[in-house]
Amino acid sequence: MNFLERRRYKYYVKKKKYFQWNSFWKYESKRITCLAPCYFSCGLLNIVKHIPNPVNYDDLGKSLKEIESKWSKKTGHILINDIKPENFRKDDNGKIYCVDYGEFTTGGWNRTSVVNIDYK
Repeated sequence: MNFLERRRYKYYVKKKKYFQWNSFWKYESKRITCLAPCYFSCGLLNIVKHIPNPVNYDDLGKSLKEIESKWSKKTGHILINDIKPENFRKDDNGKIYCVDYGEFTTGGWNRTSVVNIDYK
């Protein structure tokens, strides 16, 4: 999952191309700006930006339904099954970042599929 977080940061935020299955993949949509920076991964650990403040449900939104739709969209739908305060932090300016975005599911053909991770 640490490699996946680094890959997602480079792909969705930095818009780096990836070569997979004899094709180059390039993310063409709007940058996802709420993913916490991941600078390095060796698999066992990541070096990420320190974001100091915890987040609660009030910070994320008013209702669970609003939270799920808002943050699923803001994270590019890579966290559709794992939106909870523990996965987010906010900086000293109050901006909320997703700090744990390496989760994926094994069902369906979408960007969270284990077969086709990150690509529609």
